[in-house]
Amino acid sequence: MTYLRLDLMPKLQSIMRRKFLARTNVLAFLFTVVFVFLCVHYLPERECQSNRQTSGSKLKHRLIALILSSPDNLERRNTIRKTWLAEHDATVKHFFVIGTQDILPEQRNTLQSEKQKFDDLLLLPRLQDSYGTLTKKVIANVIQYSIK
Repeated sequence: MTYLRLDLMPKLQSIMRRKFLARTNVLAFLFTVVFVFLCVHYLPERECQSNRQTSGSKLKHRLIALILSSPDNLERRNTIRKTWLAEHDATVKHFFVIGTQDILPEQRNTLQSEKQKFDDLLLLPRLQDSYGTLTKKVIANVIQYSIK
């Protein structure tokens, strides 16, 4: 008798697990539908403004492209400027994002002159430029650009 009981337990657990997952999926779907419905019907509609300048002489941008780069990639940045960024749209602004903590003074001078020439660098002085800090780099850029 105990043999049959032990044999039925995994099947019963499997059935219970499937029912639980089915209920969870249904609840997640309903939550998503309600959320989308509320967003569509109750959030105020905002019209996009054309290429008009705001009162503070800042141009409104519809799209801001953050291009992650490193201090040594001057040639790559120039290639991107000549190819992908050659067609300039007033509603799109691009920035090359570079962490400048612990870089050599020569690199810093090169980056400063490049920033003056092209005005498309966002230099992050408190962020070391490495693969491990990419997430911090993106977050810092969003914060820095929203302050500007």
